[in-house]
Amino acid sequence: LFLKVPAFRHCTIVQICELIPRIVRQYALYGQYIMSEGQPALGLFMIARGSVQLWMGREPAGVLARNEFFGEKSVLEDMNTEGSKSSFTAQAAELVELMVLHRKE
Repeated sequence: LFLKVPAFRHCTIVQICELIPRIVRQYALYGQYIMSEGQPALGLFMIARGSVQLWMGREPAGVLARNEFFGEKSVLEDMNTEGSKSSFTAQAAELVELMVLHRKE
């Protein structure tokens, strides 16, 4: 799942081994907000099970499901940039199991 993220496809084994211990399993219940537009982006969320509804403002922006991901920009950008805020809201469309790589503080 982790290697499906384009930014990590070219990582060395050593780099991947350094990141894997930072990945944590997280669950979200139906309707629970995972990330909110305009709030600090918390990290990379990889969907292991379930689906996530994306919203931009009050408009639906798509649905992500198993083996898809969101929030990848947050782990690649500098914490001090304006880009560190989420550009969308992510809400669990059902019970969701996520593998999360939180931003490094």
